[in-house]
Formats: sequence, C-alpha cells, structure tokens
Amino acid sequence: LEEAGCYVTLLDGSAQMCKLAEITTGKEVLNLRFEEMEFEEVFDGIWACASLLHVPEREIDQIMEKVCFA
Repeated sequence: LEEAGCYVTLLDGSAQMCKLAEITTGKEVLNLRFEEMEFEEVFDGIWACASLLHVPEREIDQIMEKVCFA
C-alpha cells in the first residue's frame, strides 16, 4: 500500500505480533484490538485481511461500526 502512495497505520491485537511486525517492517505497530480503536473519520480505507474472522459473532455489528467510521 505504501508503494502505491498510501499512508499506512499498522495495528494488531497481539503484542507479540506487533513486535514481529515492527522487526519485519521497521515501522511502529499499534497494539490495539478492534474494540479499543478510537479513530473517527481518520482513514480513507481499511485493510483487515484475516482479522475480522476473529471477532465473536455477537460483537461483529459493534466492531463493524467502529471500523466503518474509523
């Protein structure tokens, strides 16, 4: 995405995955779960590849609202 000119904010709910991603990318990775996100109209798009499937079904509507308005 960065090669296409996008500014990227990296985040993951796992502290260990954040550390590994920081080593791999050389960039800061925010350690946040979806429910902890407090972004409001910050992003033009969100790439949530293989992450939303970890959200319990009973929480998906609330999480999708957070993601869609981030």
